[in-house]
Amino acid sequence: MKVSWKKIIVILIVLIISIFGFLTWFKYTYSMGIAEPFEVNSPLLEQKILIATQSSEFKDKVVDGLVERLKDRSIYLKVIDISSLPKIEDDDFTAIVVLHNWELQKPPEVIEQFLKQSKNTEKIVVLATSGGSDTSMEGIEGISGESIISEIPEKADQLMSKLEQLLK
Repeated sequence: MKVSWKKIIVILIVLIISIFGFLTWFKYTYSMGIAEPFEVNSPLLEQKILIATQSSEFKDKVVDGLVERLKDRSIYLKVIDISSLPKIEDDDFTAIVVLHNWELQKPPEVIEQFLKQSKNTEKIVVLATSGGSDTSMEGIEGISGESIISEIPEKADQLMSKLEQLLK
């Protein structure tokens, strides 16, 4: 049986286009948006919380829940996109909350770098979302799970519980 090179090339081109199409669809469907930065209360307050997040319906609502619970307290809140983490000194904050999507079985590179450079990872709390697998990071206090909208109050409560311990 003789296979022509033309058929092999056509099959390879179709395969490459299919893979590229799938990767494009996957990135478009599951990519996170850029979170809009904002601040609540005065940066002169003694206690300061940084919330670094990616933007998605789930993460945005978890952040909203945290801000709602904390805004009337004497705590400065700063919300940023995770891409701004390289500019952050962890010593400037009492606690740091990081919300991110688990990508290719690991956190985004900017998160890994921030955690490596952090002087005190004990004040960092992470909420990592994924398709349901365990996404814990060694030595980091965290919560993991799927981005299920009905679980937003529960995730916000879990983060608040961990924050309360850091704010003592």
